[in-house]
Amino acid sequence: AVAHGDMVSEPPVFQLNLFHDLLNAPFHDSASPKFTFVDLFAGIGGIRIPFTELGGKCVFSSEWDKAAQISYNFGEVPFGDITKINSDSIPKHDVLLAGFPCQAFSIIGKMKGFADTRGTMFFEVARILQHHHPKAILLENVKQLVSHDGGKTFKVILDTLAELGYSVKWKILNALDFGLPQKRERVIIVGFKSAAACEQFNFDFEPIAYNLFWKTIRMWIPHCLLPT
Repeated sequence: AVAHGDMVSEPPVFQLNLFHDLLNAPFHDSASPKFTFVDLFAGIGGIRIPFTELGGKCVFSSEWDKAAQISYNFGEVPFGDITKINSDSIPKHDVLLAGFPCQAFSIIGKMKGFADTRGTMFFEVARILQHHHPKAILLENVKQLVSHDGGKTFKVILDTLAELGYSVKWKILNALDFGLPQKRERVIIVGFKSAAACEQFNFDFEPIAYNLFWKTIRMWIPHCLLPT
């Protein structure tokens, strides 16, 4: 590890190539990227996929859970504990993505908020934003974050983003409205350095109903048509 003041950075060699051949990785960044982004608290990369599909290139990823690191199928192993990674060790980027830990705000947990170490991970995001000032951010968490501690926790987050120069919009979205067979509500926070860009953004998505019948038909018809 390399010390940077009070912070310790994990050496670049930690970001090992998980695959002998990058072509074996299921997901790939664009060959001609339109923008760059970082994937923090990455899990197995669910938030990364659409940004890759939109033409983005991930220049840094971080996830401390070892099992999730192994399942991160992008031809790389994410860096580990974000609290041990100095901000200037993270490459410059256009967009910051972060699904920061939700256990401290979830009804499944004890809802201790910032009193839980996992609840303070938002301030790691703020630390990186203060250093790099990316043009845009997308944060994700459980919907209880909005009402936690009578709304005080959420206000701290929004006020912090405003102090860092971001114009912000947020909304609770449900996976059920996007063609998925699961009621999974999450608060999505988007922020822009440009107030005009924020003004142009909206959450007016057309709901997509989940249809098990047609998904089953689409899955099986190709197999039925294959020669035996």
